[in-house]
Amino acid sequence: MPITIRIVNNVRAVMEGDFKPGAVDKLLRFRPEGFQWMRAFTQGAWDGYIRLFNSNGNSFPAGCVSIIQGKYKSLKVIDERVDPELWDGKVPKTLLDTKLGHITLRPDQRHVIRVALQATRGVLKVATSGGKTEITAGLVLALGVPKTLIVVPNRKLVSQTIKRLEMRLGVRVGHISHGKWEPEQVTVAIPKTLGSAKFRQQRAKLFGSVVLMIIDECHHNPAKEWISLTSKCKAYYRFGLSGTPLDRNDGTTLRLIGTTGPLLVDVRAETLVEQGIIAKPYVEIVEVDKPMLPGNLPYQDAYKLGIVKNINFHKVVVKLIKREYAAGHITLVLVTHIAHGEYLSKHLKVMAPLIPHEFVWSKTKEEALDILVSKFDRGELRVLIASPIFGEGADIPAVDTLIIADAGKSIIKVIQKAGRALRAKHGKENKCRIIDFAHLTHPMLAGHSAERIKVYEREGFTFV
Repeated sequence: MPITIRIVNNVRAVMEGDFKPGAVDKLLRFRPEGFQWMRAFTQGAWDGYIRLFNSNGNSFPAGCVSIIQGKYKSLKVIDERVDPELWDGKVPKTLLDTKLGHITLRPDQRHVIRVALQATRGVLKVATSGGKTEITAGLVLALGVPKTLIVVPNRKLVSQTIKRLEMRLGVRVGHISHGKWEPEQVTVAIPKTLGSAKFRQQRAKLFGSVVLMIIDECHHNPAKEWISLTSKCKAYYRFGLSGTPLDRNDGTTLRLIGTTGPLLVDVRAETLVEQGIIAKPYVEIVEVDKPMLPGNLPYQDAYKLGIVKNINFHKVVVKLIKREYAAGHITLVLVTHIAHGEYLSKHLKVMAPLIPHEFVWSKTKEEALDILVSKFDRGELRVLIASPIFGEGADIPAVDTLIIADAGKSIIKVIQKAGRALRAKHGKENKCRIIDFAHLTHPMLAGHSAERIKVYEREGFTFV
């Protein structure tokens, strides 16, 4: 009997015919990071795999169809979804000629929109500053402003996204955040409020009516809180947007593909650099080799002694800040631990008392933060030390030099951090410097440094 896949609805697909369930299971399973330490695995009650293929009914997430097609070349796919028929195959002339607020869509953005709508579902990889909000607005307008749900990772991105979408769409945009359920035809939501138990009935109604779902910063989607929500939304058009959508190293990107679909486009940073849309990044790697730590030291202790409390490292960072300040550059220093930021701030005050700076972190009040960011953007404050408060989505175009002082190896975080400096520079040379470190004081710190360097090489950044 021929092998057939029936896409029975916008969420699930069913496999039929003469196939081996075990072979399909192998395609649609993964072991999460740290599985070997989980109790169920150590006690022999679980083999460590999370499976997306349900052998009881032979069903699986509809987004995984392309993965199975890669193995079974001759299978037949029957799409039983109901097409809302909102798009005629062309990007509307209004999107080609009419400005969205104060901007006009670039050819590459229109290409992304066209490819996305032709596929109806999938992942859109767009590098930092590639205009993800404008692409989102274009998708909404191309479909005639249908019932739309846009999921973002944090509260700050809610207000930022709403503001920009209202300017580009010319409609009121609702929100599901801050513990409030205030949807509109187009709604921006965060998972925490969207998944709240008190909104169970409203959520079911919303998920059943949404036609277009866009998951912004979709590399978060594999997380349990996200996947339990986005996988239940019945939207016909469903897309993930991110500069690092499939870069999770824990195997869970399979969940993202299951929810949205395969990678459709890849707008790389080097392409945006060539067009002058983002700044050309130059990477400088500085070696830190003191003090040498015992090789058998646990990672957390090595990080604390080699990064957070390493006075030698702090002096290197302060020296670099002084150099960049003397060159007239606006410098952002990223840390992860609050204590690390406090140590750097203290040493900067002692070693360079004439250099004004501020340290901001999660407990910095929003009004004070807005004032500091505004001063930083205008160049009135030229040195800022920041905790992850300046994570993904932060819009701080003034940065000339980014000092990544917090190490780590996550591909996603490396690219997201670098993105803080890649915003186009207006009124000056369109370039930026990213300073990172080869931490040679401990084998694991050195290994993580090597991984970060590989990411810069992969992204096509220029080394100096």
